[in-house]
Formats: sequence, C-alpha cells, structure tokens
Amino acid sequence: RLGLDQSQCGGSGLVTAAVPDRPGVRRVADHESPRSNEKRGCGGDPAGAVVLNVIAVLPLLAASRFPLLAAAAASFVTLVILGSSEIPVTLSAFGVLLYAIGRVVATRGVLWAGPFVFLFFVHAILPLDGGDVDLASIGPFLLVIAAVLAGESYRQRTEAVTALDETQAAMAESVREQTAMEERAAIARELHDIVAHH
Repeated sequence: RLGLDQSQCGGSGLVTAAVPDRPGVRRVADHESPRSNEKRGCGGDPAGAVVLNVIAVLPLLAASRFPLLAAAAASFVTLVILGSSEIPVTLSAFGVLLYAIGRVVATRGVLWAGPFVFLFFVHAILPLDGGDVDLASIGPFLLVIAAVLAGESYRQRTEAVTALDETQAAMAESVREQTAMEERAAIARELHDIVAHH
C-alpha cells in the first residue's frame, strides 16, 4: 500500500510517500506537491476572503431587476477571487454567478452570455492565478456553459408556453365567434320561419 501524508495548510508543501520495503520496489522519497500552500488558498487574510465572498453574493439582490448588471458584477468578483491564490471561492459565490448568467440568457437571449463565456474561457486556458490548466481552471468555464444552456432551455420553454397560450386564446376566441355566428344563424332561421308562416 502507498501511504500519502500531506497537510492542507501551514505545511512545507511536501507529499511524503511511504512504500513498505519489498524486493523489486524502490522507496519513493519526499517530493514537492503539485500545488503549494499558495495555490491551495492557504494563508492570506481570512477576513478579506469572507468580505470578497460576501460581495460576490450581493449581485443576487439585483438579479431579478438588472440581470446583466448582476451577471457582470458576479463575474468580476468571481474572477477576482479565482485570480487570487489566497482566497478560496465559495459555492454561494459560484451559485450567484451561475444564477445571474442563467437569468441573463433567460431574459435576453444566449448572445448576451457571450462576454461571460469568453472571460471564463480565457480563465480556463490561462488561469488567472498563474497556475497550470487543471480542473480548477476549467471547472468554472464548464459551469458557466451549463448555466448558459440552462438559461437558454428555460427561455425556449417559456417562449413555447407563451406561444401555446396565445394559440389556445386564439382558438377560444375563434370558438366564441363561431358559436355567436351559429346562434345568429339559428335566430335568423327562426325569424324567417315565423315571417314565412304568418
């Protein structure tokens, strides 16, 4: 069995691999971790991290009335957090970002999401924290794409429901007009019969 021991924060950034002595198996020495303490978000100012993550949630207040402004603000703060090697991004900050982008797409169309997709695509291929391209840089881009697709799906569904409601209203109006015409024709026949018999 291979045992790994690595502290999350405050350690030397080394991974110690211990391999039991066996014939034909060489001993693995200490080696440098792929992500040092700075890349893991360790150290730094925890109060600053909390403040930035709270600021990232604030665009939610404007999302229903000003979705484009909320998406821009959430994207900016999230990219600032992603660009900092010392501040971990929270799920709430990402949730607000994804909701705001989905709302923009749902209310204005998929083309309005282009700038946001581009920003997170740039972050995916050139991580703002200076690190390597990995899941931490590609993940936000994939989540933004998912939010755009969800927003577009919602927009198309809303348009389809609206079109169906309009069609049903037009059909109901047509049935009312046809019923009124049939009643007028029936009254006219009765009048004709009454006049013709007298």
